[in-house]
Amino acid sequence: MAKHLLQFFILFSIVVFQSQACFIGRITFHVRNALPKNSPSLKLHCASGSRELGYHNLSVGQGFSYDFCLTLTSLFFCHLWWMEKDIAFEVFNSDWPQQWCETFEGFICY
Repeated sequence: MAKHLLQFFILFSIVVFQSQACFIGRITFHVRNALPKNSPSLKLHCASGSRELGYHNLSVGQGFSYDFCLTLTSLFFCHLWWMEKDIAFEVFNSDWPQQWCETFEGFICY
């Protein structure tokens, strides 16, 4: 019985570790409100096909960051609203050539 219990805990530990590990890599994206002082807040909504990151109101100087494990189909987009203006764009797409993002400090995409 003790042998089976030990095997269970070892297997459980491996499964938990694998669920937290990133096998291809980890990506972090940042969105920062760099509008002029005293501007109205910037409304932000980011998501992927499987993750809803919610709506956020960013005051001048504030930011939003999110990190995720890279997969072969990773795609994240954000939609920004400021006063009457809005724009939606991809913040990360795994189809992008990685050399566009490669720097001496790691992978940084703009």
